[in-house]
Amino acid sequence: MITRRTILTAGTIGLVCGVAASSSAGPAFRLINTQNLDPVAADPTNPLFVGNNISAIELVTNSTGTHLYVGGFNNNSAVTNVRVVKVENVLGERAFRGMPDADFPAGTGFGQVTQSRGVTGLNYRPGLGLLVSVDRGSAGPIANTLLFDVDTQLNPILLAPDLNNLPNQFRGVAGPSWDLGPDINGDGTPDGIDLTGNGVPDGPAVAVIDFSIQNSKFGPAGYKPDTLDALDTAYLSTSVSDGQGGFITSGPVLEPTGGQTIWRDLDIHPRNGIIAARANNDVLLGFRENDGSVENRLRVFTNGRTGPTDTEIQVGQQLAIVHDICPGSENDFVIYNNRPVNSGGQAFASVVEFLNVNTGAPVSVDFLDENGQPMVFPDSVGYYSFSWDPESRLLAISDFASGPRTVWIFQAPFNADINGDGVVDADDFFTFLSLFAAGDSRADVNSDGVIDADDFFQFLAAFANPCSF
Repeated sequence: MITRRTILTAGTIGLVCGVAASSSAGPAFRLINTQNLDPVAADPTNPLFVGNNISAIELVTNSTGTHLYVGGFNNNSAVTNVRVVKVENVLGERAFRGMPDADFPAGTGFGQVTQSRGVTGLNYRPGLGLLVSVDRGSAGPIANTLLFDVDTQLNPILLAPDLNNLPNQFRGVAGPSWDLGPDINGDGTPDGIDLTGNGVPDGPAVAVIDFSIQNSKFGPAGYKPDTLDALDTAYLSTSVSDGQGGFITSGPVLEPTGGQTIWRDLDIHPRNGIIAARANNDVLLGFRENDGSVENRLRVFTNGRTGPTDTEIQVGQQLAIVHDICPGSENDFVIYNNRPVNSGGQAFASVVEFLNVNTGAPVSVDFLDENGQPMVFPDSVGYYSFSWDPESRLLAISDFASGPRTVWIFQAPFNADINGDGVVDADDFFTFLSLFAAGDSRADVNSDGVIDADDFFQFLAAFANPCSF
């Protein structure tokens, strides 16, 4: 793992480079489920064929269960169809369910993409929906971002594509991510984004980041949360003319110079609004002001570099923010793949890295197999997608190119903050006692399917030493 030194300077870009400091202790995630997705990624004749590789995933736990959404990639044909498929009841007796992609005029669903293009990202927030972003390889009046209702019924409902956005020259976008805004009053909950320009936060925005430099060279663009239309006012900071009488609503500035930012992915912390993005194989972090803008920012350079480079640009440079793993946000971290080349034989441990989302400092994270032994991953091309589901405390990792096409699902260590208020106290203790006495599955601390004395004593240990790992 590359070691780094952190420098944070107000109003400028802080640099984190490979010159110092060891990683801090972190959690151990234990494998509980392995998904072979060849049924939807190896047979082009399957009506649910997503593409010949898995390029994006999202775990969703809601009232209907825990499900995995899988987006595909075209790695063979010059032009082919890709789609997103729902793996229903992913931890039990799974079933594959298609996502609607023909409810709007032809070509506005997932549809055809050129070679080496596909679904670039998925992002879910409870009650808001599932966002899907696509890189089609060409510009035009077609949807690059789609919004689905995945909460109200088992069949996902397509609510909106971004057809009405200006400009239509978006070739493809990365992310996407729900932006719930910064935590203005410090109570651990976000306070929204000013969507109407009246100076008052009034809801979430949808943030996307365009691959082409002219559209998103400074940072993400903002869409309305219900229609995916461009915001009526500038998304927090700057507007860029689209050359068609409209403007691109550019959002929080992650790269003030606008140079060397070939964007690849985006995630936004749902509690405090910290923005994490990938560009040129680096990780960029933006720390929010009360108005949602970014004044303090950090760029984590990979592979010992001290500045940006254009030589490490690859598709599939992705990340996810793992949040609420412990009470408070001090231990929240970013998982990402350091992927400077597109070749096989790359070891998981040499590619997948972790950093504290608040400081950029490296974090040590362990992965264990189902027997509690160190996980052995197959070598790959380094193209991994990550999804953290805070409701189930599961972390999913997909491998783009291994055979079979695989998603591993890991259980995070137990968090004694039972009621999720950010504090481990007597309320959590008595809540656990009630759950334990009732035989509630939430009292199965070690996730072995049995609620017994082992769970009770493991809870006591976690209660006495929250987040001690």
